[in-house]
Amino acid sequence: MSNHKVYRIKLTSEEREALTQVAKGTGGQLKIAVWKVERAHAMLMCDEGKEGPAWSYEIIAETFATTTRSLENWRKQAAFQGPLSLLERKERVTPPTAPTLDGDKEARLTKILCSTPPDVRTRRVASPSECVPELDGQYANPFGPSFLAFKLAQHRQNHDGVRGP
Repeated sequence: MSNHKVYRIKLTSEEREALTQVAKGTGGQLKIAVWKVERAHAMLMCDEGKEGPAWSYEIIAETFATTTRSLENWRKQAAFQGPLSLLERKERVTPPTAPTLDGDKEARLTKILCSTPPDVRTRRVASPSECVPELDGQYANPFGPSFLAFKLAQHRQNHDGVRGP
């Protein structure tokens, strides 16, 4: 890779001071993310102003364990958006997950939540006598007393004192 620098970085004294504070990182008792500290160090080494060392891509990449392509991208961003923009994350355009409610579903949910609930005590439940047909004055309830007596009599008749297996 050639050492041709398309984007020249010349830091002002204020930018240099801000990057120096970030580059101190945890050594300066500040809780700063490592990626910010590394980028601040790299930008300080890229500085081609009168106070900067103007290191080459290869030396910076080797020193800070990054790639020359990353350095090119950082220089480009610093040239267009300012060197301090490297210390901020890019805003997401879309959320990580799609919203579960769209406008129509949200409107229906709001309508349900804001309405008064139905009174469950007024709900009519049919009694068992209304559900089971009547046979000869007796309900055809399979578990009623007449049914059980019939089954017991039938069992006694079939097994007339004989024990089963």
